[in-house]
Formats: sequence, structure tokens, C-alpha cells
Amino acid sequence: NLIYGYLFDVGDDWQVGGGISASWVMKRFNADELVFRTDLLNDLGYSYGTVTFDNYTKSYPDFSVGMIARNNTNLTFGLSVSHLTRPQDTFSDLNEARLPFKYTAFVSGRLEGAGMVGSGELSVEPAVFYSYQLNNQELIWGSQFVLSSTFMAGAWLRQNMQLNFDALIISAGISW
Repeated sequence: NLIYGYLFDVGDDWQVGGGISASWVMKRFNADELVFRTDLLNDLGYSYGTVTFDNYTKSYPDFSVGMIARNNTNLTFGLSVSHLTRPQDTFSDLNEARLPFKYTAFVSGRLEGAGMVGSGELSVEPAVFYSYQLNNQELIWGSQFVLSSTFMAGAWLRQNMQLNFDALIISAGISW
């Protein structure tokens, strides 16, 4: 995967950046070591049809682009589109079998605190991340808390658009 990005100043308050990602994907499926229920039952003397899968190897290029913007008041947002060439991910010749575009967007901010904790100022960084690909949608939202100049902790929830939560993400970090 090769990634190139460039960030430049737009006036005194904003920075805007763009990037491109070029990937070479290699997939390999080896069915020789798979064991199916029919294999076990046939060994016990039962008669079932044999399940067979062919081994295959698939390689293809894949490209993505994105942009980010941030200002001096701690607001950041970005957009990206993945699988620009809609690569043929399977051996099917159907156009529907091509890998669909994946769209992502995020927005985050930083709310500075008034009190001192440790050697740095307390701040809260709420953020929302949205992803859409074909019929799949995902929303991740939460916040990171900067407790000092060297320590941060956060919590995030992941859900689909029917408000079904399926993950709680806990994060912590040390910076020096």
C-alpha cells in the first residue's frame, strides 16, 4: 500500500489536505485443509455427497482518495472514497460482483477544559465516524478525554442505522 498526502494552509485559520492510496491486493484460498461435516460422516460409513472447493489466487489494484480540513478552533472533518476502480474481487463475471464504493466521513472537535490535571489542561474530544458501503452503514461515536499532556482515554459506541449497538470501544494512550 502506497499512500501520499499533502496538507497546506488556507488563510490563517484553516488547513486542508488531500491524499491518495494505491494498493495491490493479493488473496489466496487453499481449500485442501478444510474439513466438512460430510467428510466426517463419510468416514463413519454414511453416504453423503462430497463437498469440493477449488483453490484460487486473486490479485488486483485498489485505489482510494480522501480529504481533511481543520481549523485553529479545533474543528476537524474529512471525507474519503475507497475502491475507486471497483475491482473484481471474485471470479464472477457479473458486474454486481465487483467491489462497491465505500464512503466514509468524520467530524471531531476539541473542547478545552478550565482546570489543570497533571501537567496539562483537561480537554474533551468528541467525534463521529460514518461509513457506507452498498447496504451496510456504520456509525461510531464517542469521545476521547485528554487528561494530561501525556495521557488520554476514551470510549466509543458502534451501531448500525437501526440503533442496534454492537460494540463498545475503550481506548487509552500515552504520548511522550
